[in-house]
Amino acid sequence: MKIYIDEILKATGGTLYGNKDTKDVYVTGAAIDSRNVKENYLFIPNITESFDGQDFIQKAFEGGAIATLIQRDVESIDESKYYIKGIYNEKTRLLK
Repeated sequence: MKIYIDEILKATGGTLYGNKDTKDVYVTGAAIDSRNVKENYLFIPNITESFDGQDFIQKAFEGGAIATLIQRDVESIDESKYYIKGIYNEKTRLLK
């Protein structure tokens, strides 16, 4: 899998935070569980009424993720990573 950050932004209608240099930057996979993240992955945190996967963004980055989707603001931004704030929609499912 090879999906460019710009394609993810377009699919989610998202706003980019963190690293703004998206030229030729892509993810090679995606994971909804931070324990399954690999190098250059997109982390898609699962958020429900009883669970907030955004609590595991740092762990996902430590596991090799270069980007994450977010639905709410995060406390600190690593300027070397890509944070995409937007609505998860049916197009986003293609990333899983």
